[in-house]
Amino acid sequence: MARINKRKDILAAAETIFSEKGSAATVREIGERAGVTDSVIYHYFKNKDDLMFSVLSERLRYELKAGDDQLEGIVDPVSRLSKLIWLQFRYHDRNPDYAALQLFECRSNRRFRRHEAHHLTMQWAFKFNDALIEGAASGAFDPDLNIRVARDAVLGLLDMENIFCLALGETKDNLSDHKDILALVLAMVSPSLPRSGGKEAKAARIVHAAETVIAEKGFSKAKMAEIASRAGVSEGGLYEYFKGKDDLLFSVMGRRFDNHIRSFDPALYEANPIARLRRFVKLHFMLYCERAQFLTIFLTDGIFNKKFYTSEAFDRFLGYLSVLDDILREGKDAGCVRPDLSGRLFRNLFLGTFCHMSLRWRFAEAGQHISTLQEINAAVDLMVRAVRHDPSM
Repeated sequence: MARINKRKDILAAAETIFSEKGSAATVREIGERAGVTDSVIYHYFKNKDDLMFSVLSERLRYELKAGDDQLEGIVDPVSRLSKLIWLQFRYHDRNPDYAALQLFECRSNRRFRRHEAHHLTMQWAFKFNDALIEGAASGAFDPDLNIRVARDAVLGLLDMENIFCLALGETKDNLSDHKDILALVLAMVSPSLPRSGGKEAKAARIVHAAETVIAEKGFSKAKMAEIASRAGVSEGGLYEYFKGKDDLLFSVMGRRFDNHIRSFDPALYEANPIARLRRFVKLHFMLYCERAQFLTIFLTDGIFNKKFYTSEAFDRFLGYLSVLDDILREGKDAGCVRPDLSGRLFRNLFLGTFCHMSLRWRFAEAGQHISTLQEINAAVDLMVRAVRHDPSM
């Protein structure tokens, strides 16, 4: 029992020291706070990084189990996503040292990606993944949702909310923004078609299911029964909307062609606020992606570095981001941006999405194929949907 308590004492001391001093903290300082020698620390942990990451592992193992208990019985994907956001905010509000350690010291550290703590972090992230997948399958969310990009957007938004709370005291806590953040997230992921389960929504769900099954199995092996199951309708119900498998196939193609036409950048034709927002977000991604070295610096020494937020560079960065404020203000005046939209929360959504996607690309396994342009376009679409006053436009 004494050995277990000693290890816990070391972890508790490490969490406090690391959150105060970051990677500049020394093993000796941690030992003094815990009342043990350096050699005792090295008995339990391989090195300073292992100790820092183990602080997260210890908490995450407990919180993953507690999260499962809290989510038990919540079937509706909207309620499940809302609860996940609430749980993360509540935990970070109650444990600011843990939040600071995760965001400012571990998130952009390549060695963290090889530690157990990162695998546990991803287990938590996949709970969001599952909620988004279930929502897209049920029709509560857009059936065409790019799940990976949407997950990055949601988790990135939560991270930036927390960073600005910790680094600048922009909000007194995270939970106070839960309602507004959920509204922003739902505007981003909800379907353009009505959720009522009417004929148009059901037909769209069937076409989406058909596209998935045909892509996986090939047209000849795709079964109408499996398409119906994926769409959540009876097999007989398919024939209320489509004459047969050929009709369904060509409906999939037609729908895609319509999407391609809509995806042409409206900035080529008109200079309205939504078009300018698309252009700004896309150019931001492209600019940073073309400058890989600066992107590494920006992530490691900028956005996930607490000192950045009190620097002159941060003031200049805010000046750059003020373009977003101008676009959103003009959009509200023009009636194409939601009048209740918080520019601060959208800034966090924009930065968080960008940072999560960039980190995922940066630490991708060798040989892993990522279509960055496709993901950038998906991110732009999500952010536009989050702000539009009329999502069906």
